[in-house]
Amino acid sequence: MSTVSGLDIANNVEREWRDRMNAALKAEREKVAQWMISHGYTTGHGDTIEDLLQELEWQIAENWTSALVNGVEGERKVIMDSLQKQADLATDALDRRWALEMIAAVASRSSK
Repeated sequence: MSTVSGLDIANNVEREWRDRMNAALKAEREKVAQWMISHGYTTGHGDTIEDLLQELEWQIAENWTSALVNGVEGERKVIMDSLQKQADLATDALDRRWALEMIAAVASRSSK
């Protein structure tokens, strides 16, 4: 007949608690990873939820920066196209010169 000591019971409870906690953390990490993937983000080598959130943070910052740059560049193109039309339709040399100078000024601020 074997006896189970209080220490054995405590160790078993601790092991079971740890296993359940690890399973719950893994499930939550998987939820975050699936959300990231479904929204077009990569998970990198995120082993923990914190790792995944750090990965997500820099990707969001990069996307916002890219969107801002693209938005500004797009607006510059619209302005330059409008000024080019104005230059093409100008009835005198002064108006045409002004429009072309404005195109050059806008273009000089372009990052491309």
